[in-house]
Amino acid sequence: MNEKNATLADIARLAGVSPATVSRVINKSGYVGNRTRLVVEDAIKSTGFVPNAAAKAMVTRRTSLIGLIIPTFENPVYQEILKGANDAGVERGFSVVLGIEGEDDKSVSAAILRLAALQVDGIIVAKPEYHSIGTAEHLQPFIARRLPIVQLGNRDLENLIDGITINDFDCGYAMGMHFARLGHESCTLIGEPVNSFVRERHEGFRKAYVDQGLPLTGLAVEAADFSRAGGNAAALRALSERPGTSAILAMNDIMAIGAIDAAERSGRRVPEDLAIAGFDGIQLGALVRPRLTTVIFPTYEMGRSLVELLISRIDGSCGGEARQMVFNGRLMVRESTIRTVL
Repeated sequence: MNEKNATLADIARLAGVSPATVSRVINKSGYVGNRTRLVVEDAIKSTGFVPNAAAKAMVTRRTSLIGLIIPTFENPVYQEILKGANDAGVERGFSVVLGIEGEDDKSVSAAILRLAALQVDGIIVAKPEYHSIGTAEHLQPFIARRLPIVQLGNRDLENLIDGITINDFDCGYAMGMHFARLGHESCTLIGEPVNSFVRERHEGFRKAYVDQGLPLTGLAVEAADFSRAGGNAAALRALSERPGTSAILAMNDIMAIGAIDAAERSGRRVPEDLAIAGFDGIQLGALVRPRLTTVIFPTYEMGRSLVELLISRIDGSCGGEARQMVFNGRLMVRESTIRTVL
C-alpha cells in the first residue's frame, strides 16, 4: 500500500473493520469499542493516513476552525491572546484562523468575509474598537447564521455573545491612587474613552483622585490611535501645550513606551520630571529604560478562556444566556513612576 495515498477503505481493510467504523473513529462520533478504536488508530498511524478535512466537514458539519479577529500585531497583547487561544484550541482539536483588521471599513469587511468563507465553527472578536461602534453591525454574517461568538468585552445578551473583560475600573482606580499619592495634580491621560475598556479606566482613575482629595481640573485627555507612534505624538502635544504636566498615563503600554520616547526628545527625565505608566503588562515594558509601571493583565489565560467559552457553545455543552467572565489586573510599580523600586 502506498502510505501517501492511503484511503479510508485501506484503513478499514487493515484494521478488519467497516469503513463506517473508521469514519466514526476519525470523526469521534457514534459508539466504537475501546479495543476496536485502538486497532483503527494503530492502522491510521502505520499508514500515515491524514483524513480529508473537506470530507470530514461534510460528515460532522464542522470544520474544526475557529476565527480570531484582532486589530493589529503591533501590540504584543494580541500575540499573547493568540498564543493562549491557539494552545487551548489545539488541545481540543481546533485550529485558529487569524483575521487582522485594518483601520478602514473595506479591510474590516474583507477580514470578516474571509473568515465567513472558510466556514469557521465559531468566532472570537478581540477588537476593543467594536465596543464603540456596535458588535452586531460588523458581525452580521455570523450572527445571521447563529454561529457561536465570544468577544473580548462585555457580553451581548441580545445576540447571545459571551464576553471576557478585565476589571478595568479597579485597574484605573489602582493607577489613580498610585499617581495621587505621588502628588501628580497635572496629569494627561492618553487615549480617549472610545470603548468600554478605556472609559472604565478613566472613571476609576478619576474616582481615585476624588477619594484622595485631588482636583480633577488638572487632568487632561489626549486622543491617540493606541500605537507607539500615537502615544509619542500625544505625549509631545501634551508637553508642548501643558508644560506643567508631571505625569502621563497611557491606556496601553505601547503608547506609554511611545511617551517615554517623547519625554526624552523633550528633555524630560523619567520619572524625575515626568512620571509615565500604562496598562497591559507586556514584556517589552520590563525591558525599556526606565522600566515601565503598568497594570499586568493575564492575557495568555484570557486567550485560553476565549476559546474554551467558544468551544462550549460549539459542542453544545453550554446553553442559556450569554455569559460574562471577568479577570483581575495587578498594579506593577517600576522606575518610570518612582525613582527607587524595592
